[in-house]
Amino acid sequence: MKVIDNLVKQMITLVPARFTTGIPDLPVRPAEDSAGTHLSLTVTEARYLRECLRLNCTGSLITVLVENTDPVDDTVTFPWLHPQMDMFPLDLKDKLEHARNFSESIHGAALLYNLMLAEKADQEELVTNYSEELQTWWNEMNLRSKAWKKWIALHSGPSPRAWAGFLI
Repeated sequence: MKVIDNLVKQMITLVPARFTTGIPDLPVRPAEDSAGTHLSLTVTEARYLRECLRLNCTGSLITVLVENTDPVDDTVTFPWLHPQMDMFPLDLKDKLEHARNFSESIHGAALLYNLMLAEKADQEELVTNYSEELQTWWNEMNLRSKAWKKWIALHSGPSPRAWAGFLI
C-alpha cells in the first residue's frame, strides 16, 4: 500500500545511522539519495520488520495487518473498510469504530465550514458542490443512524441527547 510505503520510507530516513549500528539482523540502510526508493522488502527484511512489530507493537493495527491479513489493494481507503476486519481483535474493532465515527463527523464539519466560506465569497459553483457533498454526507450518516446513536450514548458523557440532536 502506498501509505505504508511512504511511512516506512519516512521512518528509515528519520533514523540516524548512529542509532542503527549494533542492532543484530538490521537490514542495510538505503543510500541518502532515495528518489527512486520503493518498498520491496526482501524475505529477510520482511521477517525483521514483522518481528519488530510483533515484539514492540503488540495489538496495534499495523501488527494485526502484517501478521493476520491478506494484502489489499488501493480501493481500501480506510482501515475500517478492510475486508477482514471481522477477524480483528475486539478492542481494535472498537477503536476503529470510534475512529470511523470521529472521522465521519469531522468530515461533515469541514464540509459545512467550506460551504459557509463559499456562500460568504459568493462562489455559486462551490456553494452548489459543497451543498451536494453535505447532502451526500448527511444521507450516509442517516444510513448508519443506529451505530451513531450507540456511539453517542457510549462516548458523550452524562447527556447523550445534547449530542444526538447535533449529529443525527
